[in-house]
Amino acid sequence: MINKLKTHQNMTLKELESVSGGAVPWAAISVGIAAAKLTYDLSYAVGKTYYNLTH
Repeated sequence: MINKLKTHQNMTLKELESVSGGAVPWAAISVGIAAAKLTYDLSYAVGKTYYNLTH
């Protein structure tokens, strides 16, 4: 059962890679998500500071 699951999981990952054109898009997506989170965190911190200063 476990071996079957592992084989299926590996096949799924290979299918995903072939569909997306390899591992590069996944890296780009990961970087994009990290950058978006960083931008969100920064804008949240700036907004909070601005709100505290003006109220």
